[in-house]
Amino acid sequence: MPSRKANLVSVRCEPSSQDSNSLDVWLGRLAMVGFAMAISVEISTGKGLLENFGLTSPLPTVALAVTG
Repeated sequence: MPSRKANLVSVRCEPSSQDSNSLDVWLGRLAMVGFAMAISVEISTGKGLLENFGLTSPLPTVALAVTG
């Protein structure tokens, strides 16, 4: 069996800024929590997000606005 040489992978991160508690960081965190909650509600109820609000067959413009 031929021997294999391991390849090293380096990961570079952006340098941390002094303003780590800025509004965009908190809005991003809130968006991630909201998305996780929406998925949790869909899994627990067995309905889509729009069906939970009473829109069983939304208009195409409403569907495009929600996905946008």
